[in-house]
Amino acid sequence: MKHELMITAETRVTLGVSEANRLHRYAQAQAEMAACAGRNAVTAGLKLGKLLTELKAATHHGEWGEFFDKDDRLKPRFQSRIDEKPRPADTFFRPLHNFRDTCSRKL
Repeated sequence: MKHELMITAETRVTLGVSEANRLHRYAQAQAEMAACAGRNAVTAGLKLGKLLTELKAATHHGEWGEFFDKDDRLKPRFQSRIDEKPRPADTFFRPLHNFRDTCSRKL
């Protein structure tokens, strides 16, 4: 005689609904964390833009590129943008400012 576990249709539905609710809660939590991470990334980008703008304003004409030459740790991140076309930090970070303004209007 075989001993098989019999799961009724009603039990399967109950288990399925329970799993669906669990997955829904998980998806909501992940979406909230992603939204928070996005806001944090925009905030960090805006702070970086402000800092770069202040640093550029504090340098004399022609010294901005030399500032990055002094610290090799900055070259991999910024050097290619600086070499392509020198431009002020506020222009470089304008898309982040526009994104922030768009997001704040939607809330």
